[in-house]
Amino acid sequence: MRHRALQRFCIGLSDFPNRLDSISFSVKAAAIATLGWVVFSLVLGHIAPMYGILASGSLMMLYLLLLIFTIIRQLNTLLRFRVYDERALQAMAGVYLSLKPEKPLPFLRSAALSTDTCLEYIRLIKEIRLKLILELGGGSSSLIAGYQLKLNGEGRLIAIDHEKKWGEITEGNLLRHGLADVAEVRIAPLKAIELNGREYNWYDLKEFEDIVSIDILLIDGPPDTSDGGLRYPGLELLYRRLSHGGVILIDDCVMPRWNKQVLDWAKERGFEVESFYLNEKNTLLLRHNRHVSTWGDGGAGGLE
Repeated sequence: MRHRALQRFCIGLSDFPNRLDSISFSVKAAAIATLGWVVFSLVLGHIAPMYGILASGSLMMLYLLLLIFTIIRQLNTLLRFRVYDERALQAMAGVYLSLKPEKPLPFLRSAALSTDTCLEYIRLIKEIRLKLILELGGGSSSLIAGYQLKLNGEGRLIAIDHEKKWGEITEGNLLRHGLADVAEVRIAPLKAIELNGREYNWYDLKEFEDIVSIDILLIDGPPDTSDGGLRYPGLELLYRRLSHGGVILIDDCVMPRWNKQVLDWAKERGFEVESFYLNEKNTLLLRHNRHVSTWGDGGAGGLE
């Protein structure tokens, strides 16, 4: 028990400097604001002493309120990360116990799926007993899926990547873990496409021509660090290719505009939305309501 507590403390301590970056910025901003307040008070006090006292007192109160607000917000962020860290450690243990990988898995979280999402991903693959997983944005998730497909004894994975460099890394990892027989990596460079009156840079559509009856569609690409809705074509172009009972797993819905876009699209297309409890990246799971007429037949429609 003490060993586990010490391990958690060390992990948290090693990551603490990164977490302090935003607090450090707040302290610097506060120092600059204080200096400005002092200069302003001195100048105004020299010109009009009475007004200088009133103005400086008001600014001081405002400054203190802003500082208190900043401290509370940063403490809340640190506490939230602590919860995520604890869940990540537990989820990672669950991932290794479930898959029993032959070699250590690549790093999770950051740009890859968070560990709590990986655990849900494993559960889904067990539950659906699927034939095909399509990943938009391969990587660590491809190894997770590959191992579980191998344990299932059926199904295959196609991972799409837009850059040859990253695709080759994923392909190499699949080979090292002995998963190349259940998983395939395709390189689909980003190309301009027009969809619903807007232009997107999305994967080359040629790589999807033979893909039908998708049981799990994982949308974790292409990269969209600006929260510009760049992954929207994955929803609109591929949902008609889902098998009956197929689901969509959408990562990074912690981005507010992407989250709203997904929820609006799901409502319009008749999908029910599930959100995993305390999920680090607010990954959403979409299941189709078959009573809605937009449902496809799992065929090759949708890509034009």
